[in-house]
Amino acid sequence: MTDKQIEKLIWELISRKDITIHDMIGGQSVDPHESANGFPAGHPQTFRPNRFTVDSWSDKLVELLSDNPYNEDVGFQHLKIPVKDLIRFWWNRCISIPDMLDNIFEGIFCHFKDCMLPVEKKKEYIVSIEIKQLQLPDSLI
Repeated sequence: MTDKQIEKLIWELISRKDITIHDMIGGQSVDPHESANGFPAGHPQTFRPNRFTVDSWSDKLVELLSDNPYNEDVGFQHLKIPVKDLIRFWWNRCISIPDMLDNIFEGIFCHFKDCMLPVEKKKEYIVSIEIKQLQLPDSLI
């Protein structure tokens, strides 16, 4: 899928499931800040369950893109968009490439710096205990 196709599909899923910004960032219950049945926003009657069943943002995306009903007990959900295409979309649209490269370069540098640290010699201790007489309780004999 192209980046445009991915974006179009995600917007269609958001619209089809009537997801609002409050579902995206909210917890189990959201207040869409609209009056419901004549109640002002913020009133308990205006709250509704979140359209997502999970709390973490990454799991919300997986739930949105799942082909089947979302099951958090399944290790890997089958998604409507191939993972390699999602990674490309993320790379092209969601990150700062200079910042990402800076982190990568720093990680590689630190790896080699750590490899150059002097190796500490392990000190060996010899411990010996002389026991001339050891009395055990009758229950252990």
